[in-house]
Amino acid sequence: MIRVFQFKNNFLSENPKMLKAEYSVIGYFDGLDMKTDADMKGAERSCILSDPFQYEFIKNDPYEMCDYFNIAGLREQSDEDFWKSSEEPLVFISCIRFRRKSEKLKKLIEMIEKTYHAVCFTTLDSSDLVICLKTTSHEKGYRAIEEYRRIISEHDSQNGIQKGFSVLAIRQAVLDSLRDREAVGIEEEQLQCVLRGGCQRLERYRAVFRRTGA
Repeated sequence: MIRVFQFKNNFLSENPKMLKAEYSVIGYFDGLDMKTDADMKGAERSCILSDPFQYEFIKNDPYEMCDYFNIAGLREQSDEDFWKSSEEPLVFISCIRFRRKSEKLKKLIEMIEKTYHAVCFTTLDSSDLVICLKTTSHEKGYRAIEEYRRIISEHDSQNGIQKGFSVLAIRQAVLDSLRDREAVGIEEEQLQCVLRGGCQRLERYRAVFRRTGA
């Protein structure tokens, strides 16, 4: 199966508009939508594998006024159950590039998915491995991400992480109901964050953290 991760960023302008996305993102991006190959037509499916960036110009959805960064994740088994699960509302998405081609990628994927509530994808373009992990707290997600390096070194000792990035995605429907934190399954915790960016984006993040009680 193919899952397209469609990351979005608002254009910086004097009159920014609300970005429409299924997930709000804290990290490199503002929002995230996803689509699988089952939702695509023939031309879309071919394009997303050959040129994920060109995909925006041929898909049927109206083009939005925002920047896009698309990643096409490939996986043998369906990931439908993972995304349907609502017990752990925080999704940490990590895009990892190895120092060299891994001959033990399948083993690494099995260990990560066995250890955590996670699904992994390989890619053809910007990353070797995309890991999506669900948790109930920011701390648990952060600690899991820190363990990726150890898992890779233990099962592929001649390899390592060249570079990567991780973002936290929260379904917008969950954010809309954060006043009742227990109902959406987010644990109580205190966070200290350093945020850099435009004033409007900073105020939006402050509002999110105020609503979560962090």
